Amino acid sequence: MDDDSELLDAASSSDEQAAPTASSSLTEEARRRKFATPLWGFIVVYVATALVQPTLTDKIRYLGGAGHIGWPPTLLATITNTLAMASLMIFADGGVRRALCRERASLRRILIATAFDFTSGCLLTTGLLMLGGGIWVVIYSSTTVWTAVFACCTGQRLAPGRWAGVLLVSGGMVLSASGNFADAAGDVTATMSLALGCASTLVGTMLHAAMFVYSELSIKQAGIDMFVLCASMGFIETVVLVCWNLGLFAVWGPSLYMPEEQVGLEQHAGLVASPAQLVLLYSALTLNNAVHAWAFFHMLERVGAVTSAVMKGVQLVLVFGFSFFFFCQLQTTQCFSWTKAAGVATVTTGLLVYACSTPHSTASHALEKRRMVR
Repeated sequence: MDDDSELLDAASSSDEQAAPTASSSLTEEARRRKFATPLWGFIVVYVATALVQPTLTDKIRYLGGAGHIGWPPTLLATITNTLAMASLMIFADGGVRRALCRERASLRRILIATAFDFTSGCLLTTGLLMLGGGIWVVIYSSTTVWTAVFACCTGQRLAPGRWAGVLLVSGGMVLSASGNFADAAGDVTATMSLALGCASTLVGTMLHAAMFVYSELSIKQAGIDMFVLCASMGFIETVVLVCWNLGLFAVWGPSLYMPEEQVGLEQHAGLVASPAQLVLLYSALTLNNAVHAWAFFHMLERVGAVTSAVMKGVQLVLVFGFSFFFFCQLQTTQCFSWTKAAGVATVTTGLLVYACSTPHSTASHALEKRRMVR
């Protein structure tokens, strides 16, 4: 409890030093309401929704309802995330409309951040649909260390301990990938799909980290409210994806969206969902993503880097376990192996080593905990 109080005091003093304007900070009354909820409540919600997200996406994929995964991709799962981001406009101070229509400097920064986020989101969704949650979450967990590496480009320095964390996470990803390629050995189609999925997820993770570094600079230097930034990106990306799918529907027709058996899963011919099931699953996924984003922003100023790393480690282990328990019978690469388990353990250790090497100064700590939570 003392650590949480110190973190809250540090975040408050950092806010005062930054002298935010009325349009770029929460009111004191809103801040008091936000901190009235126990921290553990937000942590439980954040971890639970982080677990449900890839699990629900896997469920939709195995039921044949993910739309077209190859070219042209429908990216239906990505829309659930962008809608969730756009829903945060109800928390935005200053409003999305003013940021988009009146402030040109903010608009430029928002568009650049949106380009990073949109590209990374498309690649991450494609990777998740090709790989499954058990493999995907290991690669995606490296977001934290990629963020730190890219932050070096802005003049920040990494302590030796944090470089050790980066190396451990990288080694864990290699271990996990080697275990999955061993499972797919002898199947050329599965191996190619695995390679493309890993590459898509890795590049998407790196772009997501780059987006986070740029967004952090925008919040710090331009005074853009974090809710305005997130909601604006979500709104723009949703419009682009809806227009994209309207174009696909006009050219390809409804066949591109009809539930169908997934390649490599023909032995499970009964696994095709009804339209009603898919509507329910997509609605649940959108709601889950919105709650996840809500929990993230409400605990942003209250958790330290170590707590955040522990949460990421718990998410990694739970998603890996759920994928094995629920989906191993559907896809071999989702099954348990000791090589994959060693990779998960190594990545988790790397996250903790990285977090424990976080500098304790007020300014750097305030930035670092934002990176770790995401």
